[in-house]
Amino acid sequence: MKELLQKLLASEALSFEEAREMILWIMSEEAVTVQAAALLALLQAKGVTVEEMAGAALAMRERASGIKAPANAIDTCSTGGNGISTFNISTCAAIIAAGAGAIVAKHGNRSNTRKSGSAEALEALGVKINLEVDEVERCLRDLNICFCYAINHHPAMRFAGPIRKDLGVPTVFNLLGPLTNPAGAKSQLIGVPNVELTLKIAQVLKRLGSERVMVVHGYDGLCELTVTSPTHVAELREGNIKEYEITPEELGLKTGKLEEIGIDSPEESARIMKSIFSGDEKGTAREIALANAAGALVVAGQVENLEEGVVLAAKTVDNGKAAEKLNDLIKFSWANHQEN
Repeated sequence: MKELLQKLLASEALSFEEAREMILWIMSEEAVTVQAAALLALLQAKGVTVEEMAGAALAMRERASGIKAPANAIDTCSTGGNGISTFNISTCAAIIAAGAGAIVAKHGNRSNTRKSGSAEALEALGVKINLEVDEVERCLRDLNICFCYAINHHPAMRFAGPIRKDLGVPTVFNLLGPLTNPAGAKSQLIGVPNVELTLKIAQVLKRLGSERVMVVHGYDGLCELTVTSPTHVAELREGNIKEYEITPEELGLKTGKLEEIGIDSPEESARIMKSIFSGDEKGTAREIALANAAGALVVAGQVENLEEGVVLAAKTVDNGKAAEKLNDLIKFSWANHQEN
């Protein structure tokens, strides 16, 4: 690792393979804490390239406990890091998309920067998230949706986690979560905390062999397809990446206010999601859930564009299929969860 330290000290970029080897080492019991921290800090200070991020993501995928999944499985996941606490939009969108026929391997964790991560929100909805890996796989097979709880699928993070915590600054690991889906999903809707990352993440996923991806950032700061401002999108489709902006009105949705979707607890997030699924919620929360479910349905190949996706998502909520999918997930998790 000393050679890589020398390269990074000289602000030289690592190759794909060098970045892969570095992360494999950091995620092992062989890692020397001081050297590992220095490598991560220097890489962050230099600025992570597409090749470096792709190599790092591949390493983390290799260390993961994966599940078998259909080739058309998708994920809805964000990098987080914006510090804005809304209800769990990508989780809500995943359930709606699954209700509409998409196969969704939702990857997520608890949150360090928001009031509720996907794990806390699902628990508040009544889902038992602590399933064995083989049961997660069966859940996806039986229900066309599962929750891949990051802690259970990335055991090697026990080596990198303390180093990151002691370092106390953002590192490449902050961006790797959505790039390391345990089901190997090649189609994804991903939210990122700034516009500059939209293209870079799309390029990384193209490098890693993804097929259909939408990387999004709302100008209101959200890591979502938003309805309180325009959204910047980098879309990977048929090997090409296209960047564009889209407004709520172009999707047939109303522009709302950010404060209308804020929360203070996982329980509040769950309450909002339940009200969307029941049909009681008709405002901004429903609109943004439909927008992101539409994105999920586009990358899943269920619809051709976001406008069609909004229509199908609304139909799925209104006919009770989204609520039914959540209830199925709750029942399966209670029947198969492991006691802590």
